[in-house]
Amino acid sequence: MNDFEKEVRRIIETTRQEAQYGVSRVPYHTHNNIDSPLISSLNLPASASGSTTEIQYNNSGSLAGSANFTWVEPGLYVGASTGGGIDIDGSIQVHNTNASGTSEYAFLAEGYLAVRQFTVNTTDATPASAGHISSGPFIVEAFAFAVRTGGSAGTANDSAGYIRRAMYKSNGSTPSLVGAVQDDFTAESQAGWDFTFTISGNNVQFVVTGAANNNISWYITVKAYSTGVF
Repeated sequence: MNDFEKEVRRIIETTRQEAQYGVSRVPYHTHNNIDSPLISSLNLPASASGSTTEIQYNNSGSLAGSANFTWVEPGLYVGASTGGGIDIDGSIQVHNTNASGTSEYAFLAEGYLAVRQFTVNTTDATPASAGHISSGPFIVEAFAFAVRTGGSAGTANDSAGYIRRAMYKSNGSTPSLVGAVQDDFTAESQAGWDFTFTISGNNVQFVVTGAANNNISWYITVKAYSTGVF
């Protein structure tokens, strides 16, 4: 292949690439003074579509935005703009809240069943709230697992497990216990640890009690059945 044929092939290939990738040519000189193309611009839209916070998506080859698909710091929302984490309106909610040493993760399915997980750490025998739910009426079933992680008292990996159930009716916005909290299961390495439910204002709280000089991590899973949203 002579130099003329090579140049023709180069021009054809360059033209093909421009058509394929939507680029324009900007010549520069190589060491042998042959012009070659550089990408100077892409065929992108000048600005985003939709309104502020709306996530961009492909709409028949063009960028588009929707009020039902947004990023509002610190969360991603599909069909809703409240709460945090990922909120899919009408089907599932996942939240992560850290306050006063507690963490909360929640699942909500229409119907209404809520499954929430709470964690909290204790170092003494002072009762501590791991989390709460509100509204009502509802039936609550909770599983608590506790493990000693340190401290000057107790033995390494001392543990405890609890299952509790209760029914609450709603007096306006205030829950009221129907009957008593049922202690279905208790197993403890150290007597004196405890897990129960209490009412505080408009909330049902999940309260743990550890022991002096014991560093204890508590992991609580709560299932609540209701006629409304928690």
